[in-house]
Amino acid sequence: MDPMPPECQQIANDIQDDKAERADLQAELKFATSGSQKASLGTHIQALTKRIAKNEAALDRCMSEPVSPVSNLAIAGIESTQAIQFFRPPVSAAPPFGSCPANRLGVQPENDIKLVAGKTTILRVYVDTTADPAAPMVSQLSGVLETRPVGSSTGHLPLTPYNAPVAPRLSAAIDRKIANHTLNFRMPPERCQGALEAKVTVFDSAHPGETAFTSKTDTRTLQFADFGRLEIRLVRIRYQNADRGMDIPAPTLADFWTTAQYVLKTYPTPGISIIRDSEALYDGDFTDISPGGNTPGSGNWGTTGSLYHILNPLVATEGLGPCVYYLALIPGQANQSGNSGWAVGQTAIANALEGPTLAQELAHLCGRSHSPCGNPPGPDPCYPIYGSSPSASIGEIGFDYVTSQVFDPANTRDFMSYCSSTWVSPYTYEALMRCCWSAPSPRRAGASPPEFELKPIELLHLHFTKFRDDTIVPRLPSFHIEGFAPEVSGQSTPYFVELHNNEGRILEAKRLYNEDFHTSLDDAYVDFSIVLPWQAEAGRVVFKRERQEIYSLDIEETAPEVELNAPYGGRTVTGQQAISWTTEEPATYIVRYSQDGGKTWRGVATEITDNELTLDFDDLPGGGTCMIQVLASAGFRTGKATSDAFTVARKPREPSIIAPGKEASVVQGESVHLFGFAHSSEGSAEPEALTWSSNIDGFLGSGAEAVVHTLSVARHRITLSTDDGRGDEASTSVNLTVRPREYQ
Repeated sequence: MDPMPPECQQIANDIQDDKAERADLQAELKFATSGSQKASLGTHIQALTKRIAKNEAALDRCMSEPVSPVSNLAIAGIESTQAIQFFRPPVSAAPPFGSCPANRLGVQPENDIKLVAGKTTILRVYVDTTADPAAPMVSQLSGVLETRPVGSSTGHLPLTPYNAPVAPRLSAAIDRKIANHTLNFRMPPERCQGALEAKVTVFDSAHPGETAFTSKTDTRTLQFADFGRLEIRLVRIRYQNADRGMDIPAPTLADFWTTAQYVLKTYPTPGISIIRDSEALYDGDFTDISPGGNTPGSGNWGTTGSLYHILNPLVATEGLGPCVYYLALIPGQANQSGNSGWAVGQTAIANALEGPTLAQELAHLCGRSHSPCGNPPGPDPCYPIYGSSPSASIGEIGFDYVTSQVFDPANTRDFMSYCSSTWVSPYTYEALMRCCWSAPSPRRAGASPPEFELKPIELLHLHFTKFRDDTIVPRLPSFHIEGFAPEVSGQSTPYFVELHNNEGRILEAKRLYNEDFHTSLDDAYVDFSIVLPWQAEAGRVVFKRERQEIYSLDIEETAPEVELNAPYGGRTVTGQQAISWTTEEPATYIVRYSQDGGKTWRGVATEITDNELTLDFDDLPGGGTCMIQVLASAGFRTGKATSDAFTVARKPREPSIIAPGKEASVVQGESVHLFGFAHSSEGSAEPEALTWSSNIDGFLGSGAEAVVHTLSVARHRITLSTDDGRGDEASTSVNLTVRPREYQ
């Protein structure tokens, strides 16, 4: 006789239990003496009799229905990851020494790290293959992922796992450190928005659609949080040095984006925006990239000033806001400093094509210290300790959403350390979610309701060196320019800078913070770049250690008067044009350019002493209300002259493809990484304006990045298209060959 189906067997067991209980009550009824006892027993017996009859009818129906096949497949868990995630952690974090209340210590709830909207998401599906002898054997696993926005009746196109088929195994035998021990679905950025309903079903790929070879569907809601794009003001450094016999071109935009791919993978951001891009010459000897090593008279200073002499004036000149990071991307072959990067204040330096270095330096600008591995300066005392894992371990399993490389905490360190083999830890990833660029903040211009929006103010920019004996060496002149006060982080110091009026009254005061994570007050000297709100009645700049004055500078009574010779008012300007200006006394100058009538400014020459400059307007962003402005300072007070408005032709954005390379070739089913950008002197295209397509398979995805694994066997023409910024479309293409599997 065939065994009774489990669901029918349960009904039969319930009938048997009820009959036994009824027999006991009927026996008890024979000996009942009181009327109330007999009535109570009779009522209970009657209820049991009705339930038995109902269950007997249900058993008849159950036995007459077709037997549902038993499946050996069950979904044991689903991990949602974009870089790192809490999920069945191999070890838990112990508190470090000291008091660090912000740490998330111990085992965390699964999938508790927030998902970032607009960022590629991997669902790793853990499939348990049981050993039920009544179920058919499973040979190979595949599945389907169905998604739709919560509340919508329209779903997206179903997704298949990009690594299918995978071998079945018991849940206990699944090793999270092996990518192909799970079925992996890749959700594209445009799908990862708001609340998303996700349904996953797995099955034996040799028996699709057969109940006995299919799991129950796992349905869950994924919640994606909005985070901002990382904003970069890029300065690509061209290097010339006759003594070293070097003339090295600046890294290209493609070099930047190649370097930035590591940041895109390891940061909680949907993308990177290049706010502005320019090229600058540096001709020092390149043996020291620290602020202290780039002082006037040193070989690193050169004739162009230091790298910080290039970056810091731009920060002051352009006033882009505290959440825009100024990055000097340098040719690594020229750098002989022993450091591949440095960061302080709002400025960072990084070797081109070194992604982990770029990630670390940008995180420093967010206030993140080094992780304790490789003997870095000023290691973070709050970095968690993960069991017996090495110092600065990432603590959880990391996952690369492009390559599917898995990062083991037993041998992978946080990229904030000085050790190799790096990825991001939950500790650093969640800390970066609190950076001012990552989410709307009252400290971020344009990110708050208008009534709370941060407004620009006149700021005095000061640069100076403080030696260990409290000697102060200022670098003059300084300029006061309208802009946004930067975020302040780093080590608090007992030092202050104050603005006094001529009667000695304090107008403004600011404590100094050492924002250079490579130095401390115990060093021979520390360099500072700070801003103070400017007051027109200021008469003196005063430096103090606590309340004791240690140095001061008088502020001149008047600003230089500037007369600008830029006769472009009302004209359309093209090509190279000379501009000049005059002042009664020698001064130092900043030349700025605006394409929007003075709403925003771009630094085209900073801290120069010549009274003329040639600009190539074919390299500058266009518009109908362009202007030139010259700022002049002989100490502190800043004079200025602004041209009338003129017209410069708009520059079209041009798309470029970084991946795949030209004439690339893959095997059918292999994941293909599509990565590109579109840029002009007027800025980069927004990611949503970029689309990818194939002449064979049509639309492939949108955004700067897409990963596809379903391309047909053919020779494809892969095209990246975008709006060129002037109302037309621009595109570029590469060829990609997809070979049949049998010929791999």
